[in-house]
Amino acid sequence: TIDYKKSPARSYTGGFDPDRLEGSALMCIAHSGLQSKKILPLPTTKPLLTYTKPGFNMLTLDAWEALQKMDRERRIVKNVGQFHVRPNFDVTPNYELQGDDQIGFVGLYKIVPTKGVEPLEKWGKDDVFDVEGMYSLAEQHGCNAVVILACKS
Repeated sequence: TIDYKKSPARSYTGGFDPDRLEGSALMCIAHSGLQSKKILPLPTTKPLLTYTKPGFNMLTLDAWEALQKMDRERRIVKNVGQFHVRPNFDVTPNYELQGDDQIGFVGLYKIVPTKGVEPLEKWGKDDVFDVEGMYSLAEQHGCNAVVILACKS
Protein backbone atom coordinates (compact mmCIF):
# COMPACT_ATOMS: atom_id res chain seq x y z
CA THR A 1 0.00 0.00 0.00
CA ILE A 2 1.01 3.61 -0.55
CA ASP A 3 1.38 5.89 2.45
CA TYR A 4 -0.35 8.94 0.94
CA LYS A 5 0.86 11.18 3.75
CA LYS A 6 4.46 10.54 2.66
CA SER A 7 3.84 10.21 -1.06
CA PRO A 8 5.59 12.76 -3.32
CA ALA A 9 2.22 13.41 -4.96
CA ARG A 10 0.98 14.69 -1.60
CA SER A 11 4.04 16.75 -0.71
CA TYR A 12 3.50 20.48 -0.97
CA THR A 13 5.94 20.96 -3.82
CA GLY A 14 6.30 17.44 -5.20
CA GLY A 15 10.05 17.97 -5.14
CA PHE A 16 9.74 21.28 -6.96
CA ASP A 17 11.96 24.08 -5.68
CA PRO A 18 11.16 27.60 -6.95
CA ASP A 19 14.71 28.66 -5.99
CA ARG A 20 15.99 26.54 -8.89
CA LEU A 21 14.03 28.38 -11.58
CA GLU A 22 16.25 30.01 -14.16
CA GLY A 23 15.70 33.67 -15.00
CA SER A 24 12.87 35.95 -13.99
CA ALA A 25 9.19 35.32 -13.31
CA LEU A 26 6.05 37.33 -14.04
CA MET A 27 3.84 37.65 -10.97
CA CYS A 28 0.34 39.02 -10.59
CA ILE A 29 -1.54 39.77 -7.42
CA ALA A 30 -5.26 39.85 -8.12
CA HIS A 31 -8.74 38.64 -7.31
CA SER A 32 -9.81 35.51 -9.15
CA GLY A 33 -12.62 33.07 -9.48
CA LEU A 34 -13.00 29.52 -10.69
CA GLN A 35 -15.37 30.34 -13.53
CA SER A 36 -13.68 29.34 -16.77
CA LYS A 37 -15.01 27.97 -20.01
CA LYS A 38 -11.58 26.90 -21.22
CA ILE A 39 -8.87 24.53 -20.06
CA LEU A 40 -5.48 25.95 -20.93
CA PRO A 41 -2.53 23.67 -21.76
CA LEU A 42 0.58 25.13 -20.16
CA PRO A 43 3.97 25.37 -21.84
CA THR A 44 6.23 22.68 -20.38
CA THR A 45 9.10 25.15 -20.10
CA LYS A 46 7.19 27.84 -18.14
CA PRO A 47 5.52 26.61 -14.97
CA LEU A 48 2.47 28.20 -13.43
CA LEU A 49 3.02 28.72 -9.71
CA THR A 50 -0.05 29.27 -7.58
CA TYR A 51 -0.64 28.89 -3.86
CA THR A 52 -4.34 28.59 -3.04
CA LYS A 53 -6.39 25.48 -3.67
CA PRO A 54 -9.76 25.86 -5.44
CA GLY A 55 -12.34 27.33 -3.09
CA PHE A 56 -9.80 28.90 -0.72
CA ASN A 57 -9.09 32.57 -0.09
CA MET A 58 -5.70 34.19 0.33
CA LEU A 59 -5.51 36.98 2.88
CA THR A 60 -4.48 40.39 1.56
CA LEU A 61 -1.93 40.70 4.36
CA ASP A 62 -0.36 37.37 3.38
CA ALA A 63 -0.01 38.48 -0.26
CA TRP A 64 1.54 41.79 0.86
CA GLU A 65 4.02 40.05 3.17
CA ALA A 66 4.94 37.56 0.41
CA LEU A 67 5.54 40.42 -2.03
CA GLN A 68 7.83 42.15 0.47
CA LYS A 69 9.71 38.91 1.20
CA MET A 70 10.20 38.17 -2.50
CA ASP A 71 11.62 41.64 -2.99
CA ARG A 72 13.89 41.43 0.04
CA GLU A 73 15.14 37.89 -0.70
CA ARG A 74 15.11 38.27 -4.52
CA ARG A 75 13.32 34.98 -5.09
CA ILE A 76 9.94 33.26 -5.33
CA VAL A 77 8.77 32.17 -1.89
CA LYS A 78 7.63 28.63 -1.12
CA ASN A 79 4.85 29.73 1.24
CA VAL A 80 2.27 32.48 1.28
CA GLY A 81 0.43 32.53 4.59
CA GLN A 82 -0.91 29.03 5.18
CA PHE A 83 -0.47 28.02 1.54
CA HIS A 84 2.44 26.22 -0.12
CA VAL A 85 3.57 26.72 -3.71
CA ARG A 86 1.61 24.61 -6.20
CA PRO A 87 3.66 24.15 -9.38
CA ASN A 88 1.77 23.23 -12.53
CA PHE A 89 3.35 22.14 -15.82
CA ASP A 90 0.22 20.55 -17.31
CA VAL A 91 -3.20 22.24 -17.73
CA THR A 92 -5.22 24.81 -15.79
CA PRO A 93 -8.60 26.49 -16.02
CA ASN A 94 -8.12 29.81 -17.78
CA TYR A 95 -9.61 31.70 -14.84
CA GLU A 96 -10.01 35.47 -14.71
CA LEU A 97 -7.75 37.76 -12.72
CA GLN A 98 -9.15 41.13 -11.68
CA GLY A 99 -7.61 44.27 -10.23
CA ASP A 100 -8.79 46.31 -7.27
CA ASP A 101 -9.05 50.08 -6.75
CA GLN A 102 -8.79 49.79 -2.96
CA ILE A 103 -5.70 47.58 -2.61
CA GLY A 104 -2.66 49.51 -3.81
CA PHE A 105 -0.38 46.58 -4.55
CA VAL A 106 -2.73 44.57 -6.78
CA GLY A 107 -1.14 44.29 -10.20
CA LEU A 108 1.73 42.93 -12.24
CA TYR A 109 5.35 42.45 -11.15
CA LYS A 110 8.57 40.95 -12.45
CA ILE A 111 10.68 38.93 -10.02
CA VAL A 112 14.35 39.22 -11.00
CA PRO A 113 16.72 37.04 -8.93
CA THR A 114 19.53 39.62 -8.83
CA LYS A 115 17.32 42.69 -8.31
CA GLY A 116 14.17 41.68 -6.43
CA VAL A 117 10.65 42.63 -7.47
CA GLU A 118 10.03 45.24 -10.16
CA PRO A 119 6.48 46.73 -10.29
CA LEU A 120 5.14 46.72 -13.87
CA GLU A 121 1.45 47.73 -13.65
CA LYS A 122 -1.08 48.69 -10.98
CA TRP A 123 -4.45 47.05 -11.68
CA GLY A 124 -7.77 48.74 -10.87
CA LYS A 125 -11.18 47.07 -10.69
CA ASP A 126 -11.73 47.53 -14.43
CA ASP A 127 -8.53 45.65 -15.29
CA VAL A 128 -9.41 42.03 -16.09
CA PHE A 129 -6.96 39.45 -17.40
CA ASP A 130 -6.76 35.66 -17.52
CA VAL A 131 -4.08 33.00 -17.14
CA GLU A 132 -3.55 32.81 -20.90
CA GLY A 133 -2.94 36.57 -20.92
CA MET A 134 -0.37 36.16 -18.15
CA TYR A 135 1.60 33.82 -20.40
CA SER A 136 1.51 36.37 -23.23
CA LEU A 137 2.76 39.04 -20.82
CA ALA A 138 5.45 36.66 -19.51
CA GLU A 139 6.69 36.23 -23.07
CA GLN A 140 6.73 40.01 -23.63
CA HIS A 141 8.70 40.58 -20.43
CA GLY A 142 11.14 37.70 -20.99
CA CYS A 143 9.96 35.66 -18.01
CA ASN A 144 10.41 31.91 -17.50
CA ALA A 145 7.51 31.34 -15.09
CA VAL A 146 4.12 32.79 -14.12
CA VAL A 147 3.32 33.29 -10.43
CA ILE A 148 -0.22 34.08 -9.34
CA LEU A 149 -1.16 35.26 -5.85
CA ALA A 150 -4.95 35.18 -5.82
CA CYS A 151 -8.02 33.57 -4.33
CA LYS A 152 -9.69 30.73 -6.14
CA SER A 153 -13.26 31.11 -4.96
